[in-house]
Amino acid sequence: MYNGFNYFAPLSSPKLKHLKIKNDAIDVFKIKNGELGVININNMIPTTIEVLKEAIPNVKNQKYKLLLINQIDYINHNKQKLYSKVKQFQTRYRKGYIEPNILERCCNFSLLEERCLEYKAK
Repeated sequence: MYNGFNYFAPLSSPKLKHLKIKNDAIDVFKIKNGELGVININNMIPTTIEVLKEAIPNVKNQKYKLLLINQIDYINHNKQKLYSKVKQFQTRYRKGYIEPNILERCCNFSLLEERCLEYKAK
């Protein structure tokens, strides 16, 4: 939860480029140093908890299912690091301290929060 909203942050499957991302990159959280992919903090979206569904039971591909399980396990064991990075990113974003090249690939969090409130009201 951030700023009174539950946020959904998309996972990205492992790619060679994730291994090269610096650990202090503000807009992504590397999962096991990028070996298991990344969490795209810059693309988080606020959502109501009721609309989220667990994906793993529906995954048929066993290799992909194992990847998801390993990602979740790593995330659960590193929640504080992830939350700290999200808070740092959001603070810098809301104060206007995000570099333009990063800002152009970010969601408009204020607008998304407004839309989330509208959705909740319906």
